[in-house]
Amino acid sequence: MPKEEGKKAKCIFNEKYPNPLIVIKTDGGYGYDTTDLACIKYRIQTLKGDRLIYITDSGQREHFEMVFDAAKLMGWSTTQNIKHVGFGLVLGEDKKKFSTRSGESVKLMDLLN
Repeated sequence: MPKEEGKKAKCIFNEKYPNPLIVIKTDGGYGYDTTDLACIKYRIQTLKGDRLIYITDSGQREHFEMVFDAAKLMGWSTTQNIKHVGFGLVLGEDKKKFSTRSGESVKLMDLLN
């Protein structure tokens, strides 16, 4: 379906990063940037979290730094201690970066084995 003429994505730009966080896509949809922003807002404002630790593979470091910076820019994060802890990469049997986007799930014990 072609995008509507003049319909633009809603983004948060930060000169520290080459690409923006895309809050609303041109088709009106939402992606990981949006859901991660929503989660950080919920964890700070609703759950009153003052220390948040995000543990993911190292490849997500810049994404989460961008999300944390956006939360500060919007005034959501002021005194909270928010960190990303990267642990390397999880590779599939084909030795490529593991992905769950296909909708298939893997049991943790199978992954560890």
